[in-house]
Amino acid sequence: MEKDPKITNVFRFRKTKDFSKFTFPNLVAFIVAACGGGGGGSSSSPVAPTPSNNAPMAGADLTVTLAEDAVNVPLDLSAPTDSDGDSLTITVSGIPTSGSLKKADGTVLADGNALTVTELQALTFTPDANANDNTTSFGSFTYSVSDGTATDSRTVTISVDAVNDAPDFGIVVTEFAPYENSTAVTTVQATDADGEAITYSITGGLDKDLFTIGSTSGELSFINAPDFENPDDSDKDNVYGVEVSATDPQGAVSSIGYVITVNDVNESSGEDNFKLSTASITLTDYLGSEANDTNVHQLYPAVTTDTTLTANLIGGTMDLTNLSNIVSSDSSLGKSPVLSFKLSAVPGAGKAGTASITMKLFDGEDANQESGERLLQTTLSLNWSSDGSEVTVTFPEQTLTVDYFTADGALTQRTLTNVDPDTLTVTKDGVGNTSTLDLRITSFFSGQGAATGADLTGFITEGNYFFDVSFTGLNFVDSNDTPFTKIQGSFAVTDSPGIAAYIEDVVTNEGDGSATVVVTLSRASSSEVTVDYQTTDGTALAGEDYTTTSGTLTIAAGETSGNFSVPITDDSNNEALESFSVNFSNAVNATLGKTSTKISIEDNDAASTNSVSIEILAPGSSDIDVTPIILKPTPGGFNQEEAISDYGIQLEGEYETITLPEEVDKIQIEEGQAKQDILDLDEANEILVDVPFEDDILVVSYDL
Repeated sequence: MEKDPKITNVFRFRKTKDFSKFTFPNLVAFIVAACGGGGGGSSSSPVAPTPSNNAPMAGADLTVTLAEDAVNVPLDLSAPTDSDGDSLTITVSGIPTSGSLKKADGTVLADGNALTVTELQALTFTPDANANDNTTSFGSFTYSVSDGTATDSRTVTISVDAVNDAPDFGIVVTEFAPYENSTAVTTVQATDADGEAITYSITGGLDKDLFTIGSTSGELSFINAPDFENPDDSDKDNVYGVEVSATDPQGAVSSIGYVITVNDVNESSGEDNFKLSTASITLTDYLGSEANDTNVHQLYPAVTTDTTLTANLIGGTMDLTNLSNIVSSDSSLGKSPVLSFKLSAVPGAGKAGTASITMKLFDGEDANQESGERLLQTTLSLNWSSDGSEVTVTFPEQTLTVDYFTADGALTQRTLTNVDPDTLTVTKDGVGNTSTLDLRITSFFSGQGAATGADLTGFITEGNYFFDVSFTGLNFVDSNDTPFTKIQGSFAVTDSPGIAAYIEDVVTNEGDGSATVVVTLSRASSSEVTVDYQTTDGTALAGEDYTTTSGTLTIAAGETSGNFSVPITDDSNNEALESFSVNFSNAVNATLGKTSTKISIEDNDAASTNSVSIEILAPGSSDIDVTPIILKPTPGGFNQEEAISDYGIQLEGEYETITLPEEVDKIQIEEGQAKQDILDLDEANEILVDVPFEDDILVVSYDL
């Protein structure tokens, strides 16, 4: 072989006589020499190659599936590996967007946390309560594994299977104390975490047969109004027990028990009472610096067990400018808002008395002066008298002291030497009509006239307030004869009060053909007002008692009310009072003061009965022709488990006619303690009695 002088590093081979002597070592020597090697002299030692690094293995990506509401479920992650045996560092690079990822000791992981292999393998995950893949995206958990040179990562996706949740009643009041003569108890409300519709039913309790509940509305009520003097509960002590269940479409059920204690109403002193005729109260507010325009609100009160009539202003707000003017040092431009109560009865003729009224005005939304809240309070006295038709109210000369408790609890006072004669008035609406009681709730703190002490100018600002008015010497009862001694409620004050929409409950007879629902605005709007409505079942059912109705009610600009009708079914069934609801939503250019109203249907089908006329003759008297008194015992008025039940009939005339249930075919008369023979109504329907009765009571017993 010789090197071609023309081409560098190119060798030519020539055949020799003995080619076999060109051995592999000789070839190596030639190559080394060609690359600049020594060719026989000393040479450097060969350099060993650097070993390659293998990256760690974090593990394949995976999905971990859990059940809804599971708690601290182990992820069971495998340990990372490294074929070179290098020390590994594990770092959290992403955490789930929902739920809780924790170490075994309960520490919640955060992005960037470092983990040991042991900690990684012991990680647990808890999804948020009632969350699943249908409602929530849980995201994933990612981490990286490094040996200092190379890195690998792993993604663990979280999936949660849905589990049906039973309806939940939450923490609720389960004991109620309504007054007699009223059927309403409470509205049962349960929630369903899955957002499914709930059906309510009565499923237990010793007195379950005495109650009814709206399957969708949850309105729990007595079938017949309880009578304190004649209790129907199982042990006759006016304490009733009933169990209500809430069921979802999957059949999951939750139940709750209620204890209802019926309170007595003093029914013998009605002639001393101011009785409300309707369920709602009107609150008239005046607007602006001149107080020329009005905003008329409706309050929907309820009497609580502590004889308080609670009436919160919902949907509407009070005018800041007018209220500020009232309590300022010069209140000549302000007009006190007026609470108006329609009265169906006033105290009887000749009734009179002296009364006192205490007014309190709190910052906030309740009758508690919390830290940082202020309080105004004062008490005035008045005299009243009634002629049975009209009531006259007068205010004697007196000095009022207004207590002003500042936000830091300090007490300052304001003294007034005049009392607005219109603070409380009772006016008759016309001959034979009801009366109206007007209470001007802020006139107590008016700055007009002679006043000394604390200046209340600027006291009223935008925010929430609470009024509390208590009475002594005035007997008030609501439309159900439930007594109350105090009126209180919350309201909000704004600089520009809006328009509110109010809806009264409706009572109709099934023979009327339809029920008319009226929506009333607090004042006319410059733009049309619309509101959506939809009927929903209660004890009255769509298709049987009424026709499902929905739509949008439009009240034209400048108008203050609108109405729509719901068709009512007139059937031939003898039924108790039934009701359904109309729900309201999506009000435009007004705020709803009430989102639901109840329509009650009175039955027009009389029950079939047997009748017997009992003639009462005092010894030596002659027969006097008077109009019979008709008494109608209801099925709840006697114990159907016994063979004979009694009714006490008060003697008020020469004749008494007793109307009995159809299944009654025999009666007997009790004279004191002695009983006459049982009489068959098929044979006689008139009984002559000619002896006095004990305590002027004739007791009639009958077979069932």
